[in-house]
Amino acid sequence: AVLCRAMHGCLTVESDGLTGSSFRAELVVPVAPEPTAVSVPRPAGSPPACVLVVDDNLLLRELFASYLRSRGCTCQTAASGAEAMAHAQTGTLDAVVLDVSLPDADGIELAPRLRALLPRARLVGVSAHAGDRERERARQAGLHDFHAKPVPLETLWGALCARPTAPAASAGYTVPPHLHAVFRRELPGFRAELAAAVARHDLPGTARRAHYLRSSALVVQ
Repeated sequence: AVLCRAMHGCLTVESDGLTGSSFRAELVVPVAPEPTAVSVPRPAGSPPACVLVVDDNLLLRELFASYLRSRGCTCQTAASGAEAMAHAQTGTLDAVVLDVSLPDADGIELAPRLRALLPRARLVGVSAHAGDRERERARQAGLHDFHAKPVPLETLWGALCARPTAPAASAGYTVPPHLHAVFRRELPGFRAELAAAVARHDLPGTARRAHYLRSSALVVQ
């Protein structure tokens, strides 16, 4: 009864004196908050279960995604910074492969925003330009690793698992057959866009399209 009164309630009893007694306790208790998921960090060096690949180049996205799926990962893809942030909102990603040059964002500047949503995820940056300046920017932004394209697939896997790997040749992987078809399908349109950019003396546009084509050609070797 003392405990019930301390909790702003009461204790009552009913009995017929023959068959037994019935006790009733009434208490005032606060409503418990909704349970929250506990984020458990992956052991160091363990493979990521779910990876997001962010790159505006379709063939690179598909190459990385196909490889990671062959290693047992669940893989999501994004072609822009906005898409990457939408995927990160789920909070279920273990790792992100992040191109630093996206059509709507600087990948290095995007990294802290991804880190805020995915505090335990491993962030690996990739770039066609990976000089000392870019590497220092990547380090300051919180990227765990940073590699120049074309990234050897075993090197990428080692970076995602936080396992240092010996330098590997960029070639030597098996190109998924469907990527050859994607390349052939994309090629006429990009050739036409490249020729149009050259004809109108659009140097930034020419460089952008030439870079895209070069990256795609490297994927299919």
